[in-house]
Amino acid sequence: MIGPEPVEREHWGRKLEFLFACIGFAVGYGNFWRFPYMCFRNGGGAFLIPYVCFLLLGGIPLFFMELSIGQVLQAGPIKAWAKISPLFSGVGIAMVTVSFLVSVYYNVILAWSIYYLYNSFKPDIPWVGCHHTWNTDSCYEVGSKSNITNTTRVSSSREFFIHNVLDMSEGINEPGYMNLKLVACLFVAWVLVYFCIWKGIRTTGKVVYVTATLPYVFLIILFIRALTLPGSSSGMVYYVTPVWSRLADPKVWIDAASQILYSLTIGFGVLIGFASYNKKENNVYKDALVISLVNCCTSLFAGFVVFAVVGHMAYIQGSTPAEVASQGPGLVFIVYPATLAELPAPQIWSVIFFLMLITLGLDSQFGQVEVVAAAIIDQYPEILHRYREAVVLAVCLIMFVLGLPCVTQGGIYVFNLLDSFSAGISLLFLVIFELMVVGWIYGENDTYSSNFILLVWKRKPSLFSTTGCALANALIRAQNFAEKIARTIGYPVSKWWVICWKFVSPVMVIGIFLFSVIKYQPLKYEERPYPKWAEGLGWIIACASMLCVPITAIKVLCNDEGSSLERLQSTTFTEGVVLEKMESNKGNKMIG
Repeated sequence: MIGPEPVEREHWGRKLEFLFACIGFAVGYGNFWRFPYMCFRNGGGAFLIPYVCFLLLGGIPLFFMELSIGQVLQAGPIKAWAKISPLFSGVGIAMVTVSFLVSVYYNVILAWSIYYLYNSFKPDIPWVGCHHTWNTDSCYEVGSKSNITNTTRVSSSREFFIHNVLDMSEGINEPGYMNLKLVACLFVAWVLVYFCIWKGIRTTGKVVYVTATLPYVFLIILFIRALTLPGSSSGMVYYVTPVWSRLADPKVWIDAASQILYSLTIGFGVLIGFASYNKKENNVYKDALVISLVNCCTSLFAGFVVFAVVGHMAYIQGSTPAEVASQGPGLVFIVYPATLAELPAPQIWSVIFFLMLITLGLDSQFGQVEVVAAAIIDQYPEILHRYREAVVLAVCLIMFVLGLPCVTQGGIYVFNLLDSFSAGISLLFLVIFELMVVGWIYGENDTYSSNFILLVWKRKPSLFSTTGCALANALIRAQNFAEKIARTIGYPVSKWWVICWKFVSPVMVIGIFLFSVIKYQPLKYEERPYPKWAEGLGWIIACASMLCVPITAIKVLCNDEGSSLERLQSTTFTEGVVLEKMESNKGNKMIG
């Protein structure tokens, strides 16, 4: 049951705080390693063509839609979706569930970064050299040109990550003992998150001035330094050189579309939550354009920073940028630290790099935790609002405990399992429902279309004569939402966004969803397959959020207490009013 709204909802102290919060949340680890890796894998500069296409056709329209939902309705994801369509209020619950699941493992990356930062201050940087206790006979020192083509040899930076940081076991079936140094780092990471959000947007709005801007300062410093390194230009040229033939591969277009969705963090509910703290008259249209473009430009710039270093690493190893970049995510914790270790005063550059990673991940993480804590408080605002600090503390402690399996010897396999299933197919599923409800169901009265579906489900004979009318009336649903935005912000909304919400974006997201399901491959980590039970657990995790939508809808439809229509919302229509509304629409030729 949804509790009453607080007497007065908090607002950002300044417009800049909202912009920084959204930019900080959207700009994360994926911008730094996933986008450059996607470019490398999908045709270099040619990848930018489908990337920009899907940014315009899907990314910005969806980003605008989520910000508008939060600002116009002045509510977090759960309450906002209950207002949009009570029958599909499970979409908001599912969004919070996704943010909760991702928060459990995402902070582990922050813990790794903190551990690397700690080791960066040591005179003898531990990922350099093969003289450490964790090194094996297969080790070769980073920067060495010999043995680089020998597949049996392992770089010292990789051995540090595998044998020291992770202390990795042979599989998820071998969880091993708790990695105490990572437990400590994970605890520190959660302490940082807690003090970023414990007072609500009063603290979040101030913290983002640091966490959203420092990554750009560090990126610029690293880029300037990378330009001075021999071989850096070859890496950057490789990064942008187009391979036009790759555009004929459908997977390149699918990767571009999925990168846009994940980079802009659509479907997590955080954007709705952040926008709900805006004043209703704020120009959210302009905000959506600015934040989306800044996010994507950051990805493009990060690619130059990464590949400048990749080019230098290829130079000192006597290999090619393709061989170095093929490690994908390993760029962050294996290749990049190894390259920085070759520079004069490597400790300074390592500290800068890992501080950048920490600030990149921190605002993305506390955005997700904030939306979970706010969703809990919003259910019982009169009771919990005064105990916000305690609620946030409880949420952080629960997530910390749930994340402990990720810092065991088998933790990397648990981490990969959560990363693969928490916000993959399930996120696409939620976005499809977002577009379906806003584009085809949402009505001026917010409950009209839900009532109609309920009546169809109840098989009311009097309704069948107007079924065609109602279906045709659905064609104007997205326009209803656009008009509501315009009335709220005092700024007209272009028909282009309506077309995208109804047709273009759904086709894009459904295409990615179907491709992901059809091309699904059994889960592996570095060619090590997962057992069936682990993969089954992964699908349970994925379904945990997806099932919120149908379960909530069934609960609304099958609740035996009181009138069916009264259960949807206290101000809902009766059947007669629904039919009268349909006939009125028909008379006004609203259905064409």
